[in-house]
Amino acid sequence: MEFDWNAIGAIGEILGAIAVICTLFYLSIQIRRNQTEMFSSLASSGQQSELALRNKLEESSGLICKANAGEGLTREETYRLRQITQMVDARYFLAYVRIVEMNGSTHIIARTMARVLVENPAIREDWREYQQQWLKDFADIDAHRASAWVDEVNDAVAKLAKKRQG
Repeated sequence: MEFDWNAIGAIGEILGAIAVICTLFYLSIQIRRNQTEMFSSLASSGQQSELALRNKLEESSGLICKANAGEGLTREETYRLRQITQMVDARYFLAYVRIVEMNGSTHIIARTMARVLVENPAIREDWREYQQQWLKDFADIDAHRASAWVDEVNDAVAKLAKKRQG
């Protein structure tokens, strides 16, 4: 009995091709699962961060109301208002960067921050002043993303403010 080595080689190539296809299929499933878990993890951490932000806004509601009413703020109150603005910005900018890195849509994050800014005129005014310094600080790190973030938030604020007026 003599073996036909060409036939055995062809069978081996077919089995190898089937193994490669199975491996690629398995990897695509694993990548999808991993991506789903990552989004789930981001959503969970985002919810915790959102809760912390809401708590900070509630704790500072007296200060924010005073600032929104146009009453004069002491230096300490102005400093605390700037800290709130920076916290709001940092929270949403970090989420924005994560979404950009995953090639997702950033509109929801920008609209969420815009809602905070529109609902709190004092924070919005502080954001206007703060964003220029913030852009300078980020110029060396990632000027393009920082600038895109500021533009997207400002556009969302303008749209939301217009919508609420009309």
